[in-house]
Amino acid sequence: SQVAQTIPSETPTGPSVDKPQPNKAELVIGSASAPLIIVEYADFKCPTCNRFYRGAGPEIRKTYIETGKAKIVFRNLPFIADDSRTAAEGAYCANDQ
Repeated sequence: SQVAQTIPSETPTGPSVDKPQPNKAELVIGSASAPLIIVEYADFKCPTCNRFYRGAGPEIRKTYIETGKAKIVFRNLPFIADDSRTAAEGAYCANDQ
């Protein structure tokens, strides 16, 4: 299984239309040298994001991430509720451990 790494968002990750906020971290799953980058924006409390993660996520990880064809850059976008940011902070702290 792939382990997520936390990297500074200002580290170049390839072509992007949007720029990550400085001093924020993003999680990267997969090989740093993967030729394709999948950028996922999600809220830890979002039911649609959860369905995507559980539905399409395993197939994407198996077909693209585990084969080294792509990496996933996860960017937290807390928008569902006031405690969405707290849920994200908890996830990032758990990843750091």
